[in-house]
Amino acid sequence: MNKEIQLFAYCRVSTKDQELENQRRAIKNFINYHKGKYKIVRWFEEEKSAFKERPAYDRMTNSLFNENNDINGIIIQRLDRIGRSVKDLSQLIDKLEKHDKKIIATEQNINPDTIEGKLLTNILSSIAEFEAGLFKERSKEGRERYISQGGKWGRKKIDIPENLKKQAMKKYENGLGTTKISNFLKSNSIDISPTTVYRRLKEWNVEIRDK
Repeated sequence: MNKEIQLFAYCRVSTKDQELENQRRAIKNFINYHKGKYKIVRWFEEEKSAFKERPAYDRMTNSLFNENNDINGIIIQRLDRIGRSVKDLSQLIDKLEKHDKKIIATEQNINPDTIEGKLLTNILSSIAEFEAGLFKERSKEGRERYISQGGKWGRKKIDIPENLKKQAMKKYENGLGTTKISNFLKSNSIDISPTTVYRRLKEWNVEIRDK
């Protein structure tokens, strides 16, 4: 006799659907239809709609991936109940596969045990990769356009008042290191790192000591 596939069930409300019962019913119907094949070990439910914080999801994945257990995967009603974006969903599926676990979405007939399920997970991964590449390309184009129009890219250059500049130069010429000069400037509300101090000294044409 084949051993039952043990699953965590996950449900999450949304702003449009504040009821969890429909999700529970869909999952239970799936389990009953495949009687003897699947078993729900534990239910995890988000009773509040939240985009950033999902405590039940976090508890579920921590238990699924960090504990030495026999759980074989996750079952949900629809993919949008667990994935907030294609990238988010693809990353979860990749992690499940690396841990030899599966994800089942009852209403969308997504089950890695089937050819259709394997095809869809591969498509999702490809879409996520495409979206990531597209985002990088658009960011690059935006950055190049901004620079071509006279904009300066990167962190804003820290302004050092003339009196502190002269003091910093004098301290370095008297043998003080860039770390202590950095601390001196920070004590005067100029948040600057030792590396940046070194670059500024070179910009100010200060003769740099051999390290």
